Amino acid sequence: MENFISENFGLVASIAGGLLVILLIIILELKSKINKERKIKKDYEKRLRRLRESHEFMMKELTSRIDELNMLFSKRKRIIQAVLNLAGALSELTEKEEIIELLTEQVKNIINANDVYYFNAVEGGFKLVLYKHKSFEDKELLGRGALVYNFGEGPIGYAAKKRFTMDKDTMYQDALVEGIPETQLTDPFGINYEIISPLFHRERLFGVLAVSGIKQEKIEGVVYEESKEEALRAAMETVQMISELGALALRSAELMEKIQRMADTDGLTEIYNKRYFMEKLQEILENAKKDGFQVGLFLMDIDYFKKYNDTNGHPKGDLLLKSIAKILKKTAETAKGIPARYGGEEFVVILPKKNKIESLRYGEMVRQIIERTKFPHEEKQPG
Repeated sequence: MENFISENFGLVASIAGGLLVILLIIILELKSKINKERKIKKDYEKRLRRLRESHEFMMKELTSRIDELNMLFSKRKRIIQAVLNLAGALSELTEKEEIIELLTEQVKNIINANDVYYFNAVEGGFKLVLYKHKSFEDKELLGRGALVYNFGEGPIGYAAKKRFTMDKDTMYQDALVEGIPETQLTDPFGINYEIISPLFHRERLFGVLAVSGIKQEKIEGVVYEESKEEALRAAMETVQMISELGALALRSAELMEKIQRMADTDGLTEIYNKRYFMEKLQEILENAKKDGFQVGLFLMDIDYFKKYNDTNGHPKGDLLLKSIAKILKKTAETAKGIPARYGGEEFVVILPKKNKIESLRYGEMVRQIIERTKFPHEEKQPG
């Protein structure tokens, strides 16, 4: 037995040593794996902490931005409400003068500006003529026509040409891109316009709104002490909205005027019809009775008009009626009268504030003009 143990001790020792080495290797591998897992866990915790910090930062930024937007909405809410009120008021107006008066007044009040200008587009939009100027004291300082710009000239003409709302900086930046020298944007009348907004409806230019002397700290009762740029941006947005509403209102008024003119005008002769004549005569007579002035009334017809039609045809008769109507229209303008077609070949002219002698003188003038006028085919008429 002893011999067996002594003979195999080396083998047993060798096996035991091998097992010990294997065990040591396993322990080392486990320790390395544990260390790796700890490192992975630390890295994960570090990334998680960074993500949490980033998320918290983003939430703070988002909360701050929401607060800013809420504040901005609160400020813009009053402006939007004022513009909506203006839209409602404009929808009830049909006269150009009333619309422009309301536009300039509301711009002055909402924007809190010293001066508001409205330039009317004339000559197909190639000229912009001052139509109204409202000051902070609610007075019209500059009379109509005091300022005139050609299309593309100065800040007013340039904004009309570019067709969008501009402040001074936007205008100069745009001119720089276009390669236009700043000297061409200098106002020839020395006015420092801060916001200029053209009134366009589709391709039609109605006019230009311009504002100067903006009290930038306060727009529609809202204080912008923290940012004058924000105040100017709010003012620009407001003027642009008002300009768009104004263009629509002016276009609507134009269409209403056209419809009314068609309803009041004789389609052939293009002077007033009998219905309008009767309404206007009643109105003038009531005013005459109240204010104590006289009214003259001139009536005429064309002799043997039926024979003229039968001989020369109705188209020639229509041309004759148009010719007579032109004479009455021109003479009535001189006498400040109101011409109308009363019937087939009958015409009438109301002569407000004309006495009997003045009315007779007007009638004789018309008779002489007709007598001297050469009408086609008059040689075929009796007399």
